[in-house]
Amino acid sequence: MISAKKLFLPPEEEVLEFKGLKVKEKVVVEKRVLFGVHPCDINALQILDKAYSFKYKDSYYLAKRKNTLIIGVECQPSETCFCKSMGTLSVDKGYDLFLREMDEEYYCVYVASKLGEKLTESPIFEDVDSALAIEVEKRFAEKVEEKIPVKIEGLPEKIDECFADEKIWSDIAKRCLGCGNCTMVCPICCCFNFMDTVDTDFKTGKRVRRWDACTLPDFSIVAGGGNFRPTIQHRIRNWFYDKFKVFVDQVGVPGCVGCGRCVTYCPAKIDLREEIKKIWEVFS
Repeated sequence: MISAKKLFLPPEEEVLEFKGLKVKEKVVVEKRVLFGVHPCDINALQILDKAYSFKYKDSYYLAKRKNTLIIGVECQPSETCFCKSMGTLSVDKGYDLFLREMDEEYYCVYVASKLGEKLTESPIFEDVDSALAIEVEKRFAEKVEEKIPVKIEGLPEKIDECFADEKIWSDIAKRCLGCGNCTMVCPICCCFNFMDTVDTDFKTGKRVRRWDACTLPDFSIVAGGGNFRPTIQHRIRNWFYDKFKVFVDQVGVPGCVGCGRCVTYCPAKIDLREEIKKIWEVFS
């Protein structure tokens, strides 16, 4: 249900503590190994890498990323996945080792880092022709069929074109509960808020970063109590626009890897794939 994102952007994370006028950052540097990460989540981490290096360097995120060894594993997409449409069915970087099943006895192992190369010096690994590795990946991709394919090429322009269309967004808003499930399970949604707490001595305290979501009503409240996205219609429209237009403009790729979690865990049964299909039908 929850992606690898939570290990780099925890749901709640203490980022600094203060005592009087002295402030100390709480950057956690702990070496660790993530084993069995699926291609969609590895691709999602690469998008987060760009997002968290776009305007500023997030030392908390980057420290965890730098000190994490990632071993990816091929997965069989579920019926809610559309990773093939998003081009994230495979991955060629963002990991140290990646395992793709060849037969009942062997995995084909792909290497994408110097640390990964060092790991393959173990006698359990055998060298193979790179052509075989390419063939194994090709065979896997050919057998994957999506239940509902999604047309991505040209989608940012379509999303921009339909932004002012009240009917499309009101139709989704009538069904949306505004619960934030889609954003919490998404491996890319990365909005957050800060909370400052002061101890009873009024001299010490801490700052905590917590997950937030643009689909939640309090997210867009500003000083004075104004809310520039007062309805779920405004918020769900922003969520679509952010994923398929803003991310493309700012980091070069959509803020979606087709993992299908938002489809699986939406209590209102809103299917992102079907909503995108409607946009294409109306604005073609």
